[in-house]
Amino acid sequence: MENAKGFLARCLGQIVVVTLKESRTLRGKLEGYDEFINLSLEEASEETPSRAKKLGRVVVRGSQVIAVHAPNKLPPAPTRPY
Repeated sequence: MENAKGFLARCLGQIVVVTLKESRTLRGKLEGYDEFINLSLEEASEETPSRAKKLGRVVVRGSQVIAVHAPNKLPPAPTRPY
């Protein structure tokens, strides 16, 4: 099973959808992250059912992140020999 660090490493440079507390959703290209799941998104937008508001570059505090989803196909996870 892949851990969060491995998943985020595979998401670098890819479009991700980030679900935040208070029912907010952001979409953008993942440019960076740290051990606290603080995320840096480029070309970000806040999505609601009726519209998408462009935000540009944003930094998301890890304590606000509920989930990170990669809607596009990611590179395969590295396999470890047992």
